[in-house]
Amino acid sequence: MTLLFKATKEGLLKTWKLILKIFKIIIPVYLLVSLLDYSGLLDIIASWFEGIMKIFGLPGETALVFLVANGINIYAGLAVLETIVFKLGVKEITTLALMICFSHSLVMETSILKGIKIPRYLQILVRILAAATIGLIINLVWKVA
Repeated sequence: MTLLFKATKEGLLKTWKLILKIFKIIIPVYLLVSLLDYSGLLDIIASWFEGIMKIFGLPGETALVFLVANGINIYAGLAVLETIVFKLGVKEITTLALMICFSHSLVMETSILKGIKIPRYLQILVRILAAATIGLIINLVWKVA
């Protein structure tokens, strides 16, 4: 019984540390994006990306989610998504989620994968193209009635 107690205690401690680490990312990003939304700057940024995101059947605001998920990590992308999720339908959330699955945390992951002898620019290019391809396919195939 003591082994079970010890394992549970260690597991809960590691979980708590991970939760705190994730909150250190999510809370500041969420606050920043909420301020951008409140100030009207989010609408301006969204308008810059409206054309490119329309190719995937997504509103311009989702570009910020995609960029943050790629530049920082998925958790930061989720914080941005939380501020705009009420504007999205099932198709848009699914499309964005699958695009992020193919392409996320590019800076960190390409640094980790430098040992595989594939240039970073090529890793990034392949992952972005895969994300764009899945976004295009979903937009073309999934027609909302």
